Amino acid sequence: MRAAATIMNLIVLTAVLSCLNSGVYVASNLFTSSAWGNSGDFSYDVGAAVVSPSGGTALTDRVGGRGISFNYNRSQNYVSYGYPAAPPFTGERLWTCNSPLQTSGNSASPARTHSVPRSAA
Repeated sequence: MRAAATIMNLIVLTAVLSCLNSGVYVASNLFTSSAWGNSGDFSYDVGAAVVSPSGGTALTDRVGGRGISFNYNRSQNYVSYGYPAAPPFTGERLWTCNSPLQTSGNSASPARTHSVPRSAA
């Protein structure tokens, strides 16, 4: 199942980052949407992990982190980060995409855009 593979990748990535920074961090809870977890519907591809502190130090204090906010105005610029693996990408390089809001609605389907993400420096 794709959701299980995604969660395992997150656990492995967390473990690698933990070891590189002299700490072992454990994900104490994992979350995803029901639609993604049950059927791998990419319209609902989202996940989160609660990571326990190691030796009294939070993972974000050790390696940094990105915040998440709810109930903000949608009309703003967004920055997406990812390791795309579908051709022509390899999944081995971090890419970033900066974009203003393209569409607004209640649908979970992603907006269709024609922009090409630029590589992260």
